[in-house]
Amino acid sequence: MKKKIIGIFVCTLLIAAGTIAIADWDEGDGHKMHWPQLPDPNGWDVYCTSWSPQYPNVILADDWECSETGYVKDIHFWGSWLGDNIGQIDYFLIGIAENIPPEQNPHGDWSMPGETLIEWDIYDWIERGPYTGNQGWYWSYEQTNQWHPNDHQLYWQYNVFLDEQDWFWQEEGTIYWLYITAIVFEQPPDQPLWGWKSTLEDLHFMDDAVWAYVYEYSWLPLTYPTGLTMDLAFVITGGEECNPSIDVEKYVWDPDNEDWVDADTAAEALDLPICEDVSFKIVIHNDGECDLYNIIVKDWMHDSLEFISADPEPDHFEYTPPEYYMEWVFPGPLIPCNTIEIYITAHVEGPDSSRDYNRVKVEGTAEEHPGEPVTDEDEAWVHAFEKSRTVNRPFLNFLQQHQNLFPILRLLIQRLGL
Repeated sequence: MKKKIIGIFVCTLLIAAGTIAIADWDEGDGHKMHWPQLPDPNGWDVYCTSWSPQYPNVILADDWECSETGYVKDIHFWGSWLGDNIGQIDYFLIGIAENIPPEQNPHGDWSMPGETLIEWDIYDWIERGPYTGNQGWYWSYEQTNQWHPNDHQLYWQYNVFLDEQDWFWQEEGTIYWLYITAIVFEQPPDQPLWGWKSTLEDLHFMDDAVWAYVYEYSWLPLTYPTGLTMDLAFVITGGEECNPSIDVEKYVWDPDNEDWVDADTAAEALDLPICEDVSFKIVIHNDGECDLYNIIVKDWMHDSLEFISADPEPDHFEYTPPEYYMEWVFPGPLIPCNTIEIYITAHVEGPDSSRDYNRVKVEGTAEEHPGEPVTDEDEAWVHAFEKSRTVNRPFLNFLQQHQNLFPILRLLIQRLGL
């Protein structure tokens, strides 16, 4: 009972939490990288705009080390507009690539992105800001006036929350690259240009960030005018952590009280008359915090009961004396606080006075915890008995009062000893 009460309480919290919109990332929030590369309010914004007819299409990338095996669910980064000429972004092209270390780079002694592992066109994000700082502009590609100090004052945080089918699985200790470019709506003569913001210099990680022309990907390193290495401002997260759990209950229908009975032990076995049908109900409840997938339900029923039917029908069924075995597979997701119900009908065979188990076991897996299924099991015990012969006493009195009319019935009653 305690487990069920806790489950209801957790579900109430989850329902309430569902009304809170995910909006942004704050310093101190969780992350799944070496450390958050926070924006430098007085740093540089590096040209990172595509599909401009006036300027080259440029993409930037920076590396991170995965700090915890699991999904990349959210990506947060910071950026600004050249000269505070604020434009409208159609979408971001964002991708994750493998790492090519310096010793394997045929073009020079710097690391760079390798094969693209996943790529998204991001049309939905949550924008936060503006924040202020005295920032410079850095033209990431080659041109005469590459640096514009004191160029603009405003910058923003961009928060991308990936749909579940777009999550990316990363492995602890592995180096990955995040690449980004912004596709901007407006056209010349006043073309707004977007840049990815630099991080604080003391948050430098491994090698330089890099730039390339879109889809050419001949990556070159980014450095400050001083020659020091440059990194970009971003955070990789896995979303809120969740605790998976599953609960299963097997009930038997009590026709006398017209209610489902939770007969968990032999001592609590429900009396069932032989030669009548009985119904069971299995309830699988996600009482955790994660969506559950690949939910497998296994049920064993002693052959003192003869299987008749199940709803839904089992995916696998077999009879090996002395028991029936049924198995259902539900791909999911079974979201927190939701249930799956299975109904089984059987015929009571006996023998008389037998007390027999009906056992169910369930398991499910959360994508946040692959290879670690959560499980639970339950039993519903039954007691088969031979139903005694009963006779309608008023009808017997009627027969006795009309003995001459029913000689055959009278003889039958005498022979039966009633």
